[in-house]
Amino acid sequence: MYVCICNAITDGQVANAIGSGCRSVADVFKRVGERPNCGKCVPDLCKMVRSSRGKCAPAMVDAAG
Repeated sequence: MYVCICNAITDGQVANAIGSGCRSVADVFKRVGERPNCGKCVPDLCKMVRSSRGKCAPAMVDAAG
């Protein structure tokens, strides 16, 4: 399932990134080689990170858009 439509990031990619040690939404985006665009995915990504790591530091969303 797509978690981030703008960058076509799937829940599997997010799970792999978290499993590789990503501890924030920003880490996940770096791991998959993308940057947040519209930001609608950030809350869901944060929940995924939080459920695995206990806390979440959200990524900065680009002002353009």
